[in-house]
Amino acid sequence: MAEQPSKLAFKHQCKSAIQKTWTNILVAESVKKSTLKYINTKDLAVGKPHIIWKSLRSMVSEVKMGITKARMLTGTFMTQVIKHKYNIEHSDQICKLCTIYSEDLTHIILDCPALFSTRQIYYNCLKLEVINVIGESKWSELFGNKDAILLLILDCTNFSKYFSVDQQNTITKLSSVLCHQLYLMRLKLLEKTAKVPNKQRGSDICT
Repeated sequence: MAEQPSKLAFKHQCKSAIQKTWTNILVAESVKKSTLKYINTKDLAVGKPHIIWKSLRSMVSEVKMGITKARMLTGTFMTQVIKHKYNIEHSDQICKLCTIYSEDLTHIILDCPALFSTRQIYYNCLKLEVINVIGESKWSELFGNKDAILLLILDCTNFSKYFSVDQQNTITKLSSVLCHQLYLMRLKLLEKTAKVPNKQRGSDICT
């Protein structure tokens, strides 16, 4: 009471205490959610936007890219595996594009052969950018498996000690383009597939 803070200092202390409390709650809850396993919880903070939004401009096209990436990152992107899990439209887990493998996020971003041409263009740009920063040997060491690559694509801040803030923004922008282009191509092929009768679709697969 003898050394009372100024009004502005008191407001700042209150705001900091509130944000710290809710950030701790946010991080604790995030760790428990399997759908948020790709998010770097160490970088979460109330009042701090995720790097997805900091890496994109306030243009409609880039906001759409951010939405697609955010849905994938937070486990709300609708795949066949999720539809099957919650019994949506009585769906099975099989990818409707390749009709071979289960369609989860890894399948869409890294594996589906129907999306290969689109993936190759944008993934190669991302890979080249990362290799230019850390080198090929470090790429092989860090990203020698699909889980690590998916983690890089969805939230590169998980590897923040290897990249500067500007480099993280660039990588995030490139990965957002990759995710959105895969989403658009998937949507286009699904619409095309829906117009093909089941019998004809089966004959096309056999050939």
